[in-house]
Amino acid sequence: MPELPEVETIRTALELQLRGQKITEVTVQNQNLRRPVDEKALRECCRGKSLEQVNRRGKYLIFGFTEDNYIVAHLGMTGGFRISSADIPLEKHEHVEWLLTDGRSLRYHDPRRFGCIVCTESSPIPGSWPLPKLGPEPLSDAFTVEYLYKTFKRHKKPVKNLLMEQQTAAGMGNIYASEALFRAGIDPRRSAHRISKKRCQQLQEAIRAVLTDAITCGGTTISDYRSLDGMEGDFAVCLDVYGKENRPCPRCGAAYTIKRATLGGRSTFYCSGCQH
Repeated sequence: MPELPEVETIRTALELQLRGQKITEVTVQNQNLRRPVDEKALRECCRGKSLEQVNRRGKYLIFGFTEDNYIVAHLGMTGGFRISSADIPLEKHEHVEWLLTDGRSLRYHDPRRFGCIVCTESSPIPGSWPLPKLGPEPLSDAFTVEYLYKTFKRHKKPVKNLLMEQQTAAGMGNIYASEALFRAGIDPRRSAHRISKKRCQQLQEAIRAVLTDAITCGGTTISDYRSLDGMEGDFAVCLDVYGKENRPCPRCGAAYTIKRATLGGRSTFYCSGCQH
């Protein structure tokens, strides 16, 4: 599933390519996403209107059009956007198309159809449909050491599980939680309430660093993710532990190998030597 760096990479490219463009028509080839696409509402929302901005909240993209209309999109596990020439026929997994005045088309593709596209007539607010309750953005001023420490003290669940909850850190997911915990030297299985304030500071710094590095690299491609231009994310070559089971720890060397555990139904990668 695309996480914060992947969604931010897509957001930046969409705004650069499409801001100010007017939508001339909307076509829904397949409405059967995680939530059925309302083609009539989608047309009313953006046909004949210009795209003013593309924002991100957590893993959600928010398209703002003239007349205070918005589209909220979640990419699910395999969703993404592409820009193509309007005269090229839609492919099998391209479910929604927006035609632009300059002859291009914006297309939403999603092989597994776990994403969603929802219209709203006012700016979406986290905690009300279609946005769920979300915690602070990890790269924002609100994501302080004090916030992290107080949040952790209220929970006995494994720190990685808590970190992946969107109410704790909007946009965090499996890959970057594993990588940040490795950089901070914290065992992902450790109970959150047992982490000191000093180690919360190390973790906060690690989270911000790994997310910033990943955004710079255009995200991480493990299987399906591609950016707007179809390119893979380059951060995969920078991963320290994710997907590295049985390989030598990049910090400890051959003394320890990367282990894999399952937490909350997700694979978790860590070093038992330097993460404690």
